[in-house]
Amino acid sequence: MRLAEPGDYSKYLRTRLWLRYAFLGSVLAFVLVAAGAGLVEEFYARKELWITLAVLAWVAVVATGLVLQNATCPRCSNRFAVHASGMRYNSFTLTCLNCGLSLP
Repeated sequence: MRLAEPGDYSKYLRTRLWLRYAFLGSVLAFVLVAAGAGLVEEFYARKELWITLAVLAWVAVVATGLVLQNATCPRCSNRFAVHASGMRYNSFTLTCLNCGLSLP
């Protein structure tokens, strides 16, 4: 097992923050599409468009959530957001639940 250099941690942090923003943006997009479908009177005329947009937003939510949940820690190589026992998890943590690596 190779220990990561300090530069690796900053790159990992940037990637993790980008994924968190992508996840939250996807959730917001899904909510906006659902609200738009309910408010627009032309929903029935373009039902396929709204359903397609909602499905794409939901797929983005699930995909980014899975990547956040399964990302590995650059120091201990365990899953960053899931404790090795599998009993504790937190997708939005900035501290590894296994080795305690804290990302600023």
